[in-house]
Amino acid sequence: MKKLFILPVVLATVLWAGWQVRTVSETSGTTQPGECAIGDQSFDSDNGVTYRCRATDTWEAVSMPPAYGQLYEDSGGTVINITTGGTFVKWVSSTAAQYNLTTLSTDDDDITIDSGGAGVYLVTFQASYIGSAAEIFHWGVFVGGVKQDVASSEIKVGAGDMASQSGSGLITLSDADLVDLRVTSTSNTKTATVNHAQLTLTRVGI
Repeated sequence: MKKLFILPVVLATVLWAGWQVRTVSETSGTTQPGECAIGDQSFDSDNGVTYRCRATDTWEAVSMPPAYGQLYEDSGGTVINITTGGTFVKWVSSTAAQYNLTTLSTDDDDITIDSGGAGVYLVTFQASYIGSAAEIFHWGVFVGGVKQDVASSEIKVGAGDMASQSGSGLITLSDADLVDLRVTSTSNTKTATVNHAQLTLTRVGI
């Protein structure tokens, strides 16, 4: 009788294990299996799936459709006038490139995150320009009018030099966020004549 009792227990255990879906906590080790708080999320590297906690102790797989956008310039030279040193002026004269779940505005020279496009983005920029000689120029990405220190750079421009600056950073963006590129100088009444520029957003996580 003891053997007959053990067999159903073993069988039930095997069946339970076969039906159980492995939660992200079992692969990441951040919480006990099955436990989570609403808003928690993690990535199951074994299966390439992102999970989010939609209810207490309830994980669900979250799809992440591609989200991206790019503005660029390829011109004979667009002059940006910097009246006051230290005050950033928006890059203008952009052209729309590829996009998905973002809105590109060549009128306002910015990129808006569409509904469903929120997430962590790799934001990159590059600007090739001629600046006032012996002047330090500072370019940076702005979100909602706020400079993002993780995506900015500074250089000193020599006389007659064609300068090239770039920057990149991981930035968390929400629906309706506005992203643009701006430049300033150290001194007053300086110019940056832009020949080439790109501002690119690529979603890498949610």
